[in-house]
Amino acid sequence: MADTESDPEIIGLTRSPIRVERLVANVTDPKAGATAVFLGTVRKTPRPGTGPEGRVVTRMDYQAYENMALLHLRKLADEIRDRWDVSRVAIVHRLGTLEVGDPSVAIVISSPHRPEAFEACRYVIERLKEDAPIWKKEHYRTGDPSWVANVPTRTA
Repeated sequence: MADTESDPEIIGLTRSPIRVERLVANVTDPKAGATAVFLGTVRKTPRPGTGPEGRVVTRMDYQAYENMALLHLRKLADEIRDRWDVSRVAIVHRLGTLEVGDPSVAIVISSPHRPEAFEACRYVIERLKEDAPIWKKEHYRTGDPSWVANVPTRTA
């Protein structure tokens, strides 16, 4: 994963905690008037409709077909550059076991104006959820883990 201040694009998968402050610092651009940040975090409640009500998530395992996932993230960065005037982009997804509250994905986008930053950020997370080869398994207090499908909230 690239992480120099001069790199206009940071795309990566990591097994270490995501350093959001570092991503924001690297994506900030003096020509950009906006920086949008999206953090996906592990929540303690499962998505409604994925199983019995009342279950409590204790942790999540994230796995990926890593080479394909990286290609997909790079493709998303290219797509937003084609659609919006963006300055710098960071898309980082964490793999491995994460606890409730841990960031699992960070998307940071700077652009000259805020609408582009917000729209590009939303586009990336929706497309990532739609077809990135990244999978998650929820572990519950009851001890019965379950693989959970990524579901976008809207068509990007």
